[in-house]
Amino acid sequence: MNSVQTEGRWLEVQKRIKVIRHGEHGVRRVELTNWYGRLKMNGRWTWFKLFTDRRASQQRWNEIVRDQELRQAGVITPQMDSAQRPLADHLAEYFADLKRRTSGEHCRITENMLNRLVGGAGWKALSEIDEPSTQKILANLQGERNYTVAHVNKFLTKLKSFLHWCVPDRLPFNPLRKLKKGNERKALKRRAKRPLTPHEVLSLLQKVSSRRRLKYAIAIYAGLRRNEAAKLTWGDLKFNAVIPHIVLRAETTKTGQAATLPLHPYLVNELRELTPGMPGAPVFDSIPDKRTIKQDLLAAKIEPSDEHGRRAGYHGLRYTFASLLDETGCSHGTRRALMRHGGGDMTDGYTVARLSEMYEAVKRLPSPLDAKSVTIVKTGTADSVLPDPKQVDTWWTRDALAPTFTGANGRSDSGMPNTRNRRKIQGFSDDRRSAAVSVLLNAGTPDILSKSGSRSSIG
Repeated sequence: MNSVQTEGRWLEVQKRIKVIRHGEHGVRRVELTNWYGRLKMNGRWTWFKLFTDRRASQQRWNEIVRDQELRQAGVITPQMDSAQRPLADHLAEYFADLKRRTSGEHCRITENMLNRLVGGAGWKALSEIDEPSTQKILANLQGERNYTVAHVNKFLTKLKSFLHWCVPDRLPFNPLRKLKKGNERKALKRRAKRPLTPHEVLSLLQKVSSRRRLKYAIAIYAGLRRNEAAKLTWGDLKFNAVIPHIVLRAETTKTGQAATLPLHPYLVNELRELTPGMPGAPVFDSIPDKRTIKQDLLAAKIEPSDEHGRRAGYHGLRYTFASLLDETGCSHGTRRALMRHGGGDMTDGYTVARLSEMYEAVKRLPSPLDAKSVTIVKTGTADSVLPDPKQVDTWWTRDALAPTFTGANGRSDSGMPNTRNRRKIQGFSDDRRSAAVSVLLNAGTPDILSKSGSRSSIG
């Protein structure tokens, strides 16, 4: 580490001479009115402009030299300087770096939350951010603003991320490292979602207009989020592949990871009725908003809220997808792969879900195609309409969820012991899914993924 050196007499200021060139008239030297001092820092000489009075300049010069000596000794650190800078400067640099690394929507939300915290707490510098003041502003948000615990935790997460970014160049440590989040499990959830029952799913898909039927079905039978469905393009759909599937790009998913999801036969049937667009064209022009969803639910005689205050919405259709997967009896690893959740148990790291396994689980989800097939078997009418939801109890029995398909070894893949129900649906299972599973049954390998795409793992 270079030591602090001064030029000329020690700790004394000096005058600087400015050279003015007049071309043909020669050179004129002018003495400047201010006093100057010069230090050698990190191998370079640096001039410090002082005052016009010599005594005041000498006092200021002594302070500068003392400050530089303390910095060289490590008594004054760069973190101490950053802590005294205006907090707005640090936030502006953080937002600029955030725009480079993340999406514009994430940066907009982060900037809004941090500005509200800083303005509410009255922080002016980094050194003013501590646990007592943070707890006070968070309690104010939860009390006076009536925010939920989950929403207040998001404010704390944004603030901790900013302080973590400041370490170690701007702060020696995170002052909120020991501040814990609120308990969301025991807190009131005002936006709790509820899954639709099987009869409600059938009623919704019956009553909704043809323009919005596929928009709801893509969330019920594929588990797509609102933003993922809005950014879905025709190039992402592979419904003519050996296993019909969707390729979700990394920039469209919540976790930032690409995923491959199998398509339910009902979705394939609905997609084939549409006119495909260009590979980069969006599949849906828009996604139903809250008002439209509420109108569609009421038209289908579905109550938007239940007795526990849980509301049915577009994201609630993912809850429906998860509950229907539970009814199929699929493994926890396959269910987690289909739901694309980031967190999980330690055992999830040792479970692998292949696309063919996920397809078998999705294929067992009942759909309006199943209800129509039941009606055909009972009445013998090929053009019969979908049954009333109250009359489809046999359609949604647990044993009817997995049709019996006999493979090359002569064994059934349904795993259901109730042979009466298997025999009851055996008559229409071939008509209903022969096109979807004919290639799978004759593949000759338990993993059809070798023909359709890469392997998807969990962990």
